[in-house]
Amino acid sequence: MASEIIGREIEQRIRGDVKWDEETLEAYSHNQSMYRVKPMLVTFPKDEKDVIEIVRIAVERKISLTPRSGGTSLAGASLNRGIIIDFKQYMDSILGFVEENGSHYVICQPGVNHKALQYFIKEKGYFLPPDPSSAPICCIGGNIASKSSGAHSVRYGTFDNYVEVLEFITVNGKLVDTSKEETIPEGIKNGLLKLKKKVSDDKETLKFFKRREGVKTSSGYNLPALIQHELIGDILAHILVGSVGTLGIFTKIKLKVERIPEGVATSLIYFRKLDEAMDSVKGIKEIGAAAIELLNYESLKLVRQEKPELGIPEEEVHMLLIEFQSPERFDQIKKLEKMIPEKGYDIYNKIITETDEEKQLKLWAVRHAILPTLMKFTKGTDLKAWALIEDVGLEIQYLAPYIRETFPIFEKYDLIVGMYGHVGTGTIHLRPLINLQDPKHIEMIPHLVDDVYDLLFKYGGTITSEHGMGRNRTMYLEKEYGNTIFNYMKEVKQIFDPKDLLNPKMMICEDCKITDNLNII
Repeated sequence: MASEIIGREIEQRIRGDVKWDEETLEAYSHNQSMYRVKPMLVTFPKDEKDVIEIVRIAVERKISLTPRSGGTSLAGASLNRGIIIDFKQYMDSILGFVEENGSHYVICQPGVNHKALQYFIKEKGYFLPPDPSSAPICCIGGNIASKSSGAHSVRYGTFDNYVEVLEFITVNGKLVDTSKEETIPEGIKNGLLKLKKKVSDDKETLKFFKRREGVKTSSGYNLPALIQHELIGDILAHILVGSVGTLGIFTKIKLKVERIPEGVATSLIYFRKLDEAMDSVKGIKEIGAAAIELLNYESLKLVRQEKPELGIPEEEVHMLLIEFQSPERFDQIKKLEKMIPEKGYDIYNKIITETDEEKQLKLWAVRHAILPTLMKFTKGTDLKAWALIEDVGLEIQYLAPYIRETFPIFEKYDLIVGMYGHVGTGTIHLRPLINLQDPKHIEMIPHLVDDVYDLLFKYGGTITSEHGMGRNRTMYLEKEYGNTIFNYMKEVKQIFDPKDLLNPKMMICEDCKITDNLNII
């Protein structure tokens, strides 16, 4: 009844659609995460005016709002009990491609599919460097909201490096353009500038961020933006990166793009020892690799069973896939072929290097097959590779000891774990196979995650390197950053949304449990 009353009110004030039928609510009650939460209703705005009306009605009725585009959040950040604002239906247009002062930019709405955007700019000779593996189904709004990156972040960094301007709607229903200071509400402007001074004067916090420069993270609010940027519009745009819809609702995005590199080559190495594969990453990165990807033996074994045609060795080996770009790639390959034997690494067969595009795609096919394979793996049970721990990150110098010390943890809980990731940036995807229908597994989850994260924090790591905050992260945020920085993050939320109506509890929730709202049918 409440859904229909609010839905009809919104219908009268927007050009877009509103749905509250059971089929729609069920479809929007889950995403790529291990959670299930049924919303009150789902809205499909046609423009920013519609978004403003939806926000104003929700705030008047004290109903929470959650933006959603691709629905690919692995942390459950696009699920909530209030109103869902879906951008994929109508606000999915590429609005322009411009050149300014020698740089090139693409302008789009949040519901634009990532792969479609890449096709559009590829025709002009450009690409958007952050390349999440979910590109065929994810959308640009969600990419920015989660501060995603991808395989080539070794060379190019995260979405934070490419956001130029954001237009967004505040909780008060105001349209803000970060490139136009006059549109920024005084409360947000003054609040951020006061926080900037507070953080800049806090020597211990500055030391913390300095120590963490080698850790790629998308956990918590992007507080380093307060230090890295001077103009309030730039500070504001980059604070919003990684904020998972908790500070404002994006309506238009301007991104810097890069020219497509002149040439690409890919090398594949099978190491007999995982430690040696991890030890080699630092040297390979220094050579100038654009991507360094890992699949451990367990992951390779699962892929080999699913796709024997890929030619994965049956022996116990661990794979590194390395990509080089630009005219220097041939010199870089020579350095790689010299470094591996000089270090005395025990490798299976020889290094395979391909420069032909089609042959490179075949090498990458192994890496691209791992997640679909893990998601299909059941072994005759309800085991599934849920995004539980998922994408931890740490400095690459700690990769080998951290990975070595995680195996006893998974053995302790008698779990099979798939391990892969963008090791060139210290990103490791840990996918233990969990049965959400088994009460013993559910009871085990918080203990397992505590053990894995305690080890991670020992090495100064982060709970999410690229997939962003959400229902499986909030309870660990203070432990990662400490009380002082955690309180700064709480201040950020207060500046933008003091009543916690914008995607509540998806960034900060001190009483949430990782097992709340599990997708148990």
